[in-house]
Amino acid sequence: MPSKDKRIMKMNTAKRSEWRSKCRQRLSDHIADTLGIYIKPTNVRLKFEDEEDVPYEWHIEEPEMEPIFEKQLSRHSVGVYMQLYVGVGSSFWASVPGSKEVSSKPSIQEQIRFLQAENAALLDKLKSSEVYSAEVSQEKERLEGEISASKEFEGNHTDLNTSYQQL
Repeated sequence: MPSKDKRIMKMNTAKRSEWRSKCRQRLSDHIADTLGIYIKPTNVRLKFEDEEDVPYEWHIEEPEMEPIFEKQLSRHSVGVYMQLYVGVGSSFWASVPGSKEVSSKPSIQEQIRFLQAENAALLDKLKSSEVYSAEVSQEKERLEGEISASKEFEGNHTDLNTSYQQL
């Protein structure tokens, strides 16, 4: 296969991977916003193999989208990822399993649970960032000390070299 064809295939694979990730993230965010359930983007499913303990299901408003939900998310094309990305929340949405509710609006309690979970996650990220920032500051000070010592050593070396040349 010519290298140009390989480059095109790599670009297509990269584009598909990028859109699959975007789609998974968008669906994950939608589930969190709608149901107050955080699902990692990599764990988002259109179709569940095991129907027990399913945390969410999809309410499909537009019948032409139903075939999309008969396949695993990873088996779709870029066009389907784009369609899912745009349609989530209007053409289809996450709902509580077994719920006959057609509304895509979460209850106040669900919104509160979601916001509390999001707040806790943000606090964890903030704490991690503060620890990382302190570690980076310490490393910076250590490196600045090494640079200073290196410059002093270089100066001493230059002085010795000059003295040696004068002898």
